[in-house]
Amino acid sequence: MSYNPDQPRNPANGQWVDERNTPSGVSLIERLDAMDDGADVRATVTASPLSAHTTKGIEDWWNRAFLTGETNHRGSVPRMPDDNTPNMHTGLSVTGHRRTYRRRYDVGDGTIRMPSRTAINRFLTDNDLTAVDVPVLLSENGRDTQAFVRVTRNNMGQFEAWALGTSGELDVRMSESVMAALERRHREVASVDDLIARRSQRRSLYGVRVDGSNGTSFISGLAYDETSSTVTVAIGDRAYQYVADRRVYEQMQRSNAPGHVFNDQLRGKIASRRLDKCPSCGRFAGQDHVCPIAAPASYASSTFIQHIGAKRLAPGFPPKGSRPTVQQWVYPGGDGELGWSRHAISAVLYDHADKDSVPRYFREKPNGANGVLHFDGLGRRDVDKLATLMPENERWDNSWALKASRIPEVKLGGWVSSPTKGEHMTFTRATISDTKIAREIRAMGGHVDERSSTWRKLAATYGLPKPSAPMSVSVDERGDVVIDL
Repeated sequence: MSYNPDQPRNPANGQWVDERNTPSGVSLIERLDAMDDGADVRATVTASPLSAHTTKGIEDWWNRAFLTGETNHRGSVPRMPDDNTPNMHTGLSVTGHRRTYRRRYDVGDGTIRMPSRTAINRFLTDNDLTAVDVPVLLSENGRDTQAFVRVTRNNMGQFEAWALGTSGELDVRMSESVMAALERRHREVASVDDLIARRSQRRSLYGVRVDGSNGTSFISGLAYDETSSTVTVAIGDRAYQYVADRRVYEQMQRSNAPGHVFNDQLRGKIASRRLDKCPSCGRFAGQDHVCPIAAPASYASSTFIQHIGAKRLAPGFPPKGSRPTVQQWVYPGGDGELGWSRHAISAVLYDHADKDSVPRYFREKPNGANGVLHFDGLGRRDVDKLATLMPENERWDNSWALKASRIPEVKLGGWVSSPTKGEHMTFTRATISDTKIAREIRAMGGHVDERSSTWRKLAATYGLPKPSAPMSVSVDERGDVVIDL
């Protein structure tokens, strides 16, 4: 078996090609736009410029993990976070804590780098989970491939793993290498053949799930396994397994009387193995049966962090010291309500809350450190997207801004508070590109009040509300009119 991991079509702008799923290529920006729009984004496999043999490039490693994993805003299997450490000291993760410890594991003729097995086990135990998606970098045969492996663990400490976004030998290589590391067997593996044999042996214990048969018959279900060339025939709570050609299975599936085909082709003519139905998982298996571990899909609180982290690979992402902080939205406290503002920030506001956008809110602490995130420069597309995320009362309170944003010359700013501070959004600034009115304001010495004809003209043209407190009107260095309400 051979595989061809995704190769970068254009490493300069980060485009990747997955020949199995996206022949035209998937760009990082397209994935990030889909996340901003609240769309479900499948995990993808990518070629990586990094190597599992070294610790170099840790920030790039996590950034790629943020953007290439599965994202479902309604809830999905959690991804391993970048800040899972015992004491959560200050560090360089998205949340401001120390990064999760990664470890190198040599498995046969390949090497993987992933969060340590201690960190994975701790995360599952501390959060009472049975599944987690783990970022993994595999280096072998001159190739470096990054992907996510879904790890499940039952109450007996047994693991199962699947690589996401791929299949075949690459799936086996990555997922079974992770399994070997988690079970402390990685030093025993000699080659990929050992990994394939281990998977076949383990999954044979899971038993067989049958499909219902056609017609009226004493046969209640059928299944066929290509690997072992076996037909499984279910009769009530028992099943019988025969080594037979797939043609026999297909005949039974098509027939309105599969019992006749069974009696004619299999029963009493070929040796069989008896299987019993497991009352727990419903599969048919022998006495050494182990129920497969189901992965839940109902955990959503990590999506916000992953979404913010994914933005770090976007062109023009601000450097350290110029980024807002959203820690008040990561750990809401109180009754644990996550709130609508999280998606509003990750989808729209975060991109307009850096030091270039709102420099006056970075003077002492980063913007957002006190649980109030200031933003500026929102146009129609941004405000339209916000309107789909805001509760009805928030849309009503900001109705003037929703209307004003439809005028191309208007850009809006304001603030949003975290769930622990009442979770409210208000627009407090309008920046208007209108050279005629800008000249009038300059001619008036920059002083405009709500009783002046200039203000009435501004309000009527751009749908501005009557200010509830003294306002400030000025002309900035670009010649735009800036109104603080």
